[in-house]
Amino acid sequence: MLVRYRAACTSCRSKNPALARCGERCVPPNLFVLVSESAELDRRIMDEGIDEDADYIHPFRGAVERESAAGRPKVWFPLLGENQRIHLTRINDLINPAEICPLLPSPAVDPRRGDNLVVEYRELLFDQLRVETRNFVYASETNAFEAYRQFVWRHLTA
Repeated sequence: MLVRYRAACTSCRSKNPALARCGERCVPPNLFVLVSESAELDRRIMDEGIDEDADYIHPFRGAVERESAAGRPKVWFPLLGENQRIHLTRINDLINPAEICPLLPSPAVDPRRGDNLVVEYRELLFDQLRVETRNFVYASETNAFEAYRQFVWRHLTA
């Protein structure tokens, strides 16, 4: 899947250079994303190192850390994968979410993969983070849009 995203001007947030409100003839950058999914390949990827602290990717920080957003509850949807305990812990420390809804692959090529992930992260999810079992989100391992559909459904029914 190839997705083309045209970002807004960093000054005036206009997505159309002809209608820029900042007085400049700004040309927003284009971002092309190529998505390819292989659960088996993902399992074989090994970390070579990890930063001490987690941080937001620059354009995705948004208003999360502004004072005006301080009272808003944060909901975190971590995509669970094998051997990611340190990553999950550091991201949780950064976000400090009010609610956590882990994403599990189901259906998956390995029908027990979701169960194996819950067993691997049992202590972290249930003992440390206090995740409720009703908060688990299940989405197809081979269809990324299924996860998006689940998030929208949760938002609309909340």
